[in-house]
Amino acid sequence: MVERRRTWREVATAKVPERAGCVWTPILDYLTPGRTYLLEVPATAPAPGEPQKWTPESAGGECTADGAPEVDRSEALLVPGAAVGALIAKIGGGAADLAPDKDKIAVFAVGRYCVFTVDAAKTGSLYLGVNDTPKAAVQARGQVTVKLSVAV
Repeated sequence: MVERRRTWREVATAKVPERAGCVWTPILDYLTPGRTYLLEVPATAPAPGEPQKWTPESAGGECTADGAPEVDRSEALLVPGAAVGALIAKIGGGAADLAPDKDKIAVFAVGRYCVFTVDAAKTGSLYLGVNDTPKAAVQARGQVTVKLSVAV
């Protein structure tokens, strides 16, 4: 059996968070329903092959975009099922959302690598952020570079 791999076309690259004090970093104005996308945090810093790291407020120190699963949080996170400090995504809404309405907006964990298909019922702009409490999410230190690609 021959392994089939998708071909990807890069459509955007961004540093997340884009600046201090922001919860959501806009990545793309509109995702096409039915299309498949890839979000990845390439291992390029501080040296080639080393994972990128940032310091989310509640993570207790530096971590990769996969977060710090060993940290137990009793407060509500933006994505409750993901580790504190993980890279997360939101489709729809705006950059000022602190508690996205999950019935109208897709919010999900990304980590260092995530392939997803856009649902026609929940589409719009793509935003990325750090999984933390809404108040602590604006206090993340450092940035990770994220690439967005679309399947061709």
